[in-house]
Amino acid sequence: MTTSGFVALIAIAFVAFFLALWCFILWLAAWASGWRRMAERFGTAFEFAGEVVSFVSARIGIANYSGVLIVGANDQGLYLVPIRIYRLFHRPLLIPWTHLKADARESAILSRVLLTFPSVPGKRVWLYGRGAEQCMPYVQNVEPHGAEPDEQVSS
Repeated sequence: MTTSGFVALIAIAFVAFFLALWCFILWLAAWASGWRRMAERFGTAFEFAGEVVSFVSARIGIANYSGVLIVGANDQGLYLVPIRIYRLFHRPLLIPWTHLKADARESAILSRVLLTFPSVPGKRVWLYGRGAEQCMPYVQNVEPHGAEPDEQVSS
């Protein structure tokens, strides 16, 4: 094998390894966060009809989605989907307001909303900043979560 052939083989192997690793990381994030469980219940194939904000941060289960979510809110519910490069294994979600409980908190520095889902026990979503602000008009009509006021949140 020539040197240039060997270099090409190494380059192809590196790209294949990186793509396989990326797919594994996205699969692991979808599993660890509980996104897959939520998609079984709230997954949608329809385009969201309403205003969305991009590059939103959230904590879903034990996974941090820092600046990679698209969040929308309308009368139907809350729309969540990662930006394209992170979308593998993450179906878009449209969660009806009637299927969640919310606890909205605003401060001078950061708005945040804690969402829980009685039909998907144990799943919690913290939305921060613009994502929280996007749903504030809607979560005020949702049954409160009842979280402790001093509950610690890591971002």
